[in-house]
Amino acid sequence: MNHHSGSCLCGAVSYELLGDFQSFFLCHCTRCQKGTGSAHAANLFAAGSRLT
Repeated sequence: MNHHSGSCLCGAVSYELLGDFQSFFLCHCTRCQKGTGSAHAANLFAAGSRLT
């Protein structure tokens, strides 16, 4: 089982994921554009993993 961790640039929010990534998608639909405020969203899926 892999261990991944990270945070936002200011450090106010951090995360830890225990598990494996299954897939990665760059989405350009209008919903993802609205949700991210950019031209696309980077979606990383990790079914069955634990997010803290």
